[in-house]
Amino acid sequence: MYLRTEWQLWTVGHYTPNGEWMPESDHDSNTAAAERVSVLNGGGNTVDVAELIRERDDLKDQCKELLDQVQCLQWDLGALQTQHDQCPEPPAKTRRR
Repeated sequence: MYLRTEWQLWTVGHYTPNGEWMPESDHDSNTAAAERVSVLNGGGNTVDVAELIRERDDLKDQCKELLDQVQCLQWDLGALQTQHDQCPEPPAKTRRR
């Protein structure tokens, strides 16, 4: 069975004989959760392996892009820190009487 455990999260699991909820997996849609329940209950695997491979490859590409962006941001931060370190200290404020 599956339960909606958060706003956009469905958890697949089962209850033990003593009533304890035992989660098995989390899913971002009720459709995905229902498919997982079907597989666990011996139903045919409706997941297309080719589609999973495409999704995996897309995620790898997205991770590479994100890593490139992080590296650029780190470089930019280093350059800004170097510029900041070269700035003169602001003069101390004097109090007016």
